Amino acid sequence: MKKLFIIFMLAITGFSVNAQWQQTSFNSTYVYDLTIGGDSIWACTYGKGVYVSENNGSTWSAMNTGLSSIDIYSLVIINNHILAGTEGSGMFLSTNNGSSWATANTGLTNMDVWSLTIGNGNVFAGTSNGVFLSSDFGGSWTKVSTGLPANTQINALDWNGSDIFAGTYAHGVLMSSNNGTSWDTVNTGLNYTNGINALVISGSNMFAGTSQGVYLSTNNGTSWSAVNTGLPVNTIVSSFAISGDTILAGTKNGGVYMSLNNGGSWKETNWGLANPNVLALAISGNNIYAGTSTGVWKTSLTGLGINEINNEACISVFPNPAINTITINTGDLKSTVNDLRIYDIVGNLMCEKSFNNKTDIDVSDYHGGVYVLEVRTQKGSEVKKFVKE
Repeated sequence: MKKLFIIFMLAITGFSVNAQWQQTSFNSTYVYDLTIGGDSIWACTYGKGVYVSENNGSTWSAMNTGLSSIDIYSLVIINNHILAGTEGSGMFLSTNNGSSWATANTGLTNMDVWSLTIGNGNVFAGTSNGVFLSSDFGGSWTKVSTGLPANTQINALDWNGSDIFAGTYAHGVLMSSNNGTSWDTVNTGLNYTNGINALVISGSNMFAGTSQGVYLSTNNGTSWSAVNTGLPVNTIVSSFAISGDTILAGTKNGGVYMSLNNGGSWKETNWGLANPNVLALAISGNNIYAGTSTGVWKTSLTGLGINEINNEACISVFPNPAINTITINTGDLKSTVNDLRIYDIVGNLMCEKSFNNKTDIDVSDYHGGVYVLEVRTQKGSEVKKFVKE
């Protein structure tokens, strides 16, 4: 029980004051994809082309020379080749780290490229009409869509080492075990109304982001189950990022959620994030980047509580156990503004408020059991548990 509780505490620990979400200097327009390449972060935008940061998001530079479209939806890097998929103008290729671009549409018959992934040394492009494959870094493309319904829009692609999966707008998820030569539908248990927005694979787990939350398959897409505990009803999940056993889900209507138990439960992690429309997520080192409708935001893995925070703050909660009221005291910290949140044992937010050094909370309506208190001060954050009798 103690071990389980420690895991739960980590799951709901929030940012230290210096690690909350902060907007980077790239603070305008829609960012539909984020790609990490070495020490660089590449942002695909609607209406402003491709941007890159080489200093952890502190500054950004436009890299648009040669682009005839600046509506960019996807980007991959393979063997010093950068490929960018656009709306309306197909593919563009850069072989000089984005300094200039050239069209790369030989064999590509649909010019709306929504998704890209790499598998077995090949590049796969998801378009408004099926999947295309390039085995020469974008030099030429071949349509590989046998088994896909006609005019299938491919919103998401991912590769698990042997199979490629396509998340579609209207037909759920399809799988190919032969580099896209043929495709089979793998939708048992999956609610794909309004489309599959995102796919991510981690070991034997595959997650699909839909307009009805998150679905999980543990058997290569043979069957799916909803894993939405902690997510609001009808959450539109648009993106994923994974760090070890931690899964981050970006949503179009609720910011970022985190799960430490393969989607078994989710906790909102939006401290400081002013824009809930998260279209892309990426992790580089200890940093997490979120592409939104107002540019790129940043926080740290440690800030999300993924790594244990050692904090010697002397925050007290009494009485414990409690019956009607608890008193929270920040003791010697003497912070002028503090914020607190109370969660039940499955991560539901029960209370949120700001206070000075001391406050009372009415818990008379809480059900009996264990609750977790998170207090964030100007000097750090601390998590405490208390029991409601």
